Amino acid sequence: MNRKQPRFLLVDDQEDLRGINACRLKMWYPDCVVEPLANGRALAEYTGSASVYITDYEMPEMNGLDALIARRKKGDYTPALLISGDIDLVHKRKNEIPLNTYTLSKLSPGTEFRQKLDEIIYKHSGVPAIPSRNL
Repeated sequence: MNRKQPRFLLVDDQEDLRGINACRLKMWYPDCVVEPLANGRALAEYTGSASVYITDYEMPEMNGLDALIARRKKGDYTPALLISGDIDLVHKRKNEIPLNTYTLSKLSPGTEFRQKLDEIIYKHSGVPAIPSRNL
């Protein structure tokens, strides 16, 4: 079966975390495209397309949730994974979390991160993700 490889937009103000997560994504989805962005404002103004937005919640210029809300107002319903070190902070704004947005604690193990991405890719593309390997 020919599988469409995902295109990830990876948004985090911490360059080291962007690098770590980009490496994870390339290991899990070998032919994927990973485009890094440094803040929520860049996500809000992004003009390209992606399979999934992966964004940090807390960033200095614009947080990830506000960036996703801005994208939804423009009619962009690309699935998103919103990651936060303080998941309770995200849950306080749960009524504002847009459609097709999933949340994950930054402290979650890599296996949970991978499982969540597989779920998003499968749910929104209908194509089974590549079977999990060692994480």
